[in-house]
Amino acid sequence: MTQLGKLPPLYRFISNPFEDVRFSTCPECSQRTLLRKVPLVVHVDPIHPVVLNKHCRYCPDCDLLIAHQDELEKLLVFTFQQRAPEVIGNDYLVLGTVDKATWRKQQKEPIPMGRLPELLHDFKEVLTLQYAPGGWYPNDQPPAPREAPPPAKSAGWQAESTSPNDESPVVPALAIDDPKQAETLLAKMEALLPIPAEVRRSTANYLRAQGSFIPPHRQVSISNVLYHGDEGGIVCGISPKNSKEAVVISLTHLKIPYSHPLEKEIRSYQKARLRKIG
Repeated sequence: MTQLGKLPPLYRFISNPFEDVRFSTCPECSQRTLLRKVPLVVHVDPIHPVVLNKHCRYCPDCDLLIAHQDELEKLLVFTFQQRAPEVIGNDYLVLGTVDKATWRKQQKEPIPMGRLPELLHDFKEVLTLQYAPGGWYPNDQPPAPREAPPPAKSAGWQAESTSPNDESPVVPALAIDDPKQAETLLAKMEALLPIPAEVRRSTANYLRAQGSFIPPHRQVSISNVLYHGDEGGIVCGISPKNSKEAVVISLTHLKIPYSHPLEKEIRSYQKARLRKIG
């Protein structure tokens, strides 16, 4: 197979098309799998590359990464329903992965198509999954593998019509944010930058694991804000006091002082978004 990415290949990869199979154990060695969040590079026809930071199942012993197709397609819908709704339902292909540092940079500025190969890790191997349900079968009739829907053909990645008389397909109602609320809040925050905030303890622990050391409840300053689509919501560029390090983080992970004029509005947005995400 021709290698597209210039960086060393990573992972043996499976796209799991079965919604009722989650692979808490490895299909090869039967060891328990781990949850690993990996930036997957997905190319949607005709020319729509996107990077999705997604939880996958991972077996360290087999170096096997498993992405659930239904979850991936929901993320694709979230991403494209505002950016390019006409491509929803098109064929797509998971090309490989990028480094975490590249993922963080592309949150501020999309990766140009021409630079993608130099940042891409191809997969070491792409495997096809066959699955037969468990149960009792006659000795002379072994279980036949179930047929799986190919990528871009399952219900989660198909646009649906609002009525039989409407011939133009529309995107399923899967929105997390209220677009008007997010747009209004973003404009108000931009007008009042910089905004003081605190990093929550759970967020500080996550950032530490990613190599960014910001103590919990440390006072930070929101220096810029942008909207990263329905999937990412409002994200903030923060700068800890007495530090030149800049970190991009979701607004939902920050605590705004009660004295700030936008505190109630921001807290309302955070609660609404977290309730939708679950």
